[in-house]
Amino acid sequence: MAEIKSTLDLVMEKTRHLSFSEQEKQEQHSHEFAKRIKGLMQQYQDQKLRVENLKIELNDLQQTFGLKSEDIIKSETVARLDLDQDNRPLLTLLPDLCGSDVTPLESITKEYKEAVYLITQARTAKVKQHLAEKYFISGEAVVPNLENDEAVTKEIQQMRDKFDRLFTLEKSRLADSVET
Repeated sequence: MAEIKSTLDLVMEKTRHLSFSEQEKQEQHSHEFAKRIKGLMQQYQDQKLRVENLKIELNDLQQTFGLKSEDIIKSETVARLDLDQDNRPLLTLLPDLCGSDVTPLESITKEYKEAVYLITQARTAKVKQHLAEKYFISGEAVVPNLENDEAVTKEIQQMRDKFDRLFTLEKSRLADSVET
């Protein structure tokens, strides 16, 4: 009776004569290194890894793989930045691990958050005034639902688009900069 072979056996038989070239081995090595750094960065962003531990892990990876991580860390960190999230943990890594100047990104983020705050405050005051004048409803317990307010949502989106262009431009500049 014929032997039934598993898929793995069949693949191993067909590929036993194949081998990686030195360039392919190096690419695979670099890819694995970058993948592990991405994993560490995700753990850091999820607050499962503190900065001190991240530095230790990155140092261990660099020694294990014999590669430098600054460029990968920089590109991975920059890719994770977003206007609508708290970027402080990520922005503290760039100067510390890569020597990058993040002042412009911090400035853009701060200005955006202030602009959104001013928009929401103005709309809240307007809605409260309308409720007080038309329906005689007032007091500290009155909290307008701005999430369902199309006017404020549209205004914030326009503001976000404006700041997002600046933010993206600065992220590109930072990612493209090579430390000397």
